[in-house]
Amino acid sequence: MEEGKIKEASQIVLELEKRDDFSPKELFPFKLVKLSMVYKSGRFTEAIAHAEKLSQECQKQGDLLTYLDVLLIQAFSHIMIGNVSKTENLMIKAEDIFKKIKVASTIDLRERESFLVRIKANICTWKGEIHRSLALNKRAFELAKDSQNKELTSASLTNIAEKYDFLGNYEKAKEYAERAIKIRYQPWLIYQLGFMIDILLHKDDIKGANHYFQQISEIREKEKSNLNDILYRYYKALILKTSLRSKNRVKSEKLFKQIFDTEEITGGIENILGSKTYFYHYKYM
Repeated sequence: MEEGKIKEASQIVLELEKRDDFSPKELFPFKLVKLSMVYKSGRFTEAIAHAEKLSQECQKQGDLLTYLDVLLIQAFSHIMIGNVSKTENLMIKAEDIFKKIKVASTIDLRERESFLVRIKANICTWKGEIHRSLALNKRAFELAKDSQNKELTSASLTNIAEKYDFLGNYEKAKEYAERAIKIRYQPWLIYQLGFMIDILLHKDDIKGANHYFQQISEIREKEKSNLNDILYRYYKALILKTSLRSKNRVKSEKLFKQIFDTEEITGGIENILGSKTYFYHYKYM
């Protein structure tokens, strides 16, 4: 899971679930992995529903560590679809549980703290507090950089790049985006490549943008999904929009209209991403 090999992780969980010698508490790790698969696939509304059920089970069993993990996934999923107040309420609970575990155990909590800090940074982003978000994302990266968790490190680097992009510092944004892409965390890679295209288009580097778009095209061919197809068309539209040829700009407008206005496509986005809001803000990882 930490390597981003979602399909392989899923197969292992399916095999383990066939066994009947696990207690309800021993099943928590499997359920948590399955929950992680859902949110890492961008299905945030679905993740919220599963997390609510699992959080109740954790509380009944008194499993604070799993409860913390579930709360963080809940909070992350809510902020990704723009539910700021709900996220803030969940974070109050998560921070309280985090403090209790930190005081009562010797478990290394740096990775969980990195995730926690990153969610707080996302809240700041939604509130327009970009400098604060940048500082928190740098803190999240410092906590995660010595771990083997590719998701934490690549996501923090992408978020740092995004904040520099918002602030107009495109060179810094490009530097951090390149570092994120080099990690090659597969579940988020197509987003990170897309964000690099955003940066390069801001720099009027069409050639560079096309280089990264080619990689998105390759991922789309290898990993067939509605989401990958939507993102492929979205970035194709962005690049066509930069063309001096009116024919290409017309194609761009048609692609954007198809993605955002067609009822069938919108429904697909709802099923895959949880809400249309997330699609507009998909890079807030």
